[in-house]
Amino acid sequence: MLKRPEPAEYPSYYREYVELVPEGRILDIFESQEKELEELVQNLTEEQLLFRYAPGKWSVKEVIGHVTDTERVLSYRAMCIARGEQTPLPGFNEEEYVKNADFDRLSVRGLLGHFSAVRRGTIHLFKSLRPDDWLKSGKANGFPITVRALAYIIAGHALHHQNIIRERYLKAKDFPAKG
Repeated sequence: MLKRPEPAEYPSYYREYVELVPEGRILDIFESQEKELEELVQNLTEEQLLFRYAPGKWSVKEVIGHVTDTERVLSYRAMCIARGEQTPLPGFNEEEYVKNADFDRLSVRGLLGHFSAVRRGTIHLFKSLRPDDWLKSGKANGFPITVRALAYIIAGHALHHQNIIRERYLKAKDFPAKG
């Protein structure tokens, strides 16, 4: 079983995500998350999917799109570092990505299909790694980070946003009722 990354393997702002990941095989956790996200949102109405729990917050659709985009970026970083890339990798502006993607125009089926495709790619990437690849370190967004840490951050980021959907959206006093 892959050991949880040490705090020195990633920037401190990712600590919450790493700590959210339960004990177990990271690849099994990746597999289960795909189904969990689908179960969480597949039966929501369009009005519910477009709900924002506060002004300036993303809709449920935008959260799904954000999770997908972030996973794609973090998986790319993991691949680059595992392959020995030493050029510092850029950061990304998640607010701009969401704003420019217009996720609200997409169907929930399309968004879930997109997430599934990216997650399948993530799983295949991490399954292909050699044991020593997991501990390789590179630089992303100005900070050192390991491949192992990126795997945990991907899983923890998805869990974080699933929790936000459950707590801040589905339990909001003004969350739309099913029609």
